[in-house]
Amino acid sequence: MGWTSIDHGDRCRSVELRIAFGDHQEPCDLPPPPPHPTDVVSVRKLMRSKMIRCKRCKNRFIERNIYERHLRDRHPEDYTIYIEEQEAEMEQQRQEEIEANRIEELQTGGFIPPESEIEASSFDVDVEGIPLPGENNGGVAPRFDQYGRLKQLKRPYKKKVSPQCPFCDKRFRNEYSLKKHFVKKHSELVEFKQCTRCFKCVKDDEEMENHLCELVIQLAVNKDLLMKEHLKHQKVPTM
Repeated sequence: MGWTSIDHGDRCRSVELRIAFGDHQEPCDLPPPPPHPTDVVSVRKLMRSKMIRCKRCKNRFIERNIYERHLRDRHPEDYTIYIEEQEAEMEQQRQEEIEANRIEELQTGGFIPPESEIEASSFDVDVEGIPLPGENNGGVAPRFDQYGRLKQLKRPYKKKVSPQCPFCDKRFRNEYSLKKHFVKKHSELVEFKQCTRCFKCVKDDEEMENHLCELVIQLAVNKDLLMKEHLKHQKVPTM
């Protein structure tokens, strides 16, 4: 499966998706492809919408590491705020994981608290301050499942994005773990650069000038037989 472009003159106007079946593979074995835009303008707009944008100079970045270094070099005040927000987000993530593990242990019986911690006499509770059922959640009374456990209300969905190393494709819990990985495993690539055409990460500006833009060239099935004369006619405009 791969992306290719339809060239009508000097400008690419649409994008189509070609599916190559393997040996002994029937079309019915593959699930239907997800809906995707076919217009180049729509693809470019979708790509730009997922990029991080600097609030000061309106520049866009794909890698948060590059965005952080941009704030460090160009906007020191915003960099301090960004680091504080990152630390607060890490602490919130840690507390949520601890709470989720605690609830799971209580539900599964993996942890039984001592009797002294759950005795009624050990709690100083104001009965008048206890809210009535449904008082604090829009009138929705609590419900219980068949095992007598309290059903939790639906929490807002929060998509978890695991940052990925552009050099070894490993994923990490947060950006701080990724930065530690750069220092430990890719110490010579800490200040890496990223191409704005193919989004490939390289070591420095010198390598940026000499690198091959991989994603702007159509990769056909018989790519080993293609020559430079063929490739130059199949370039896709930048995003």
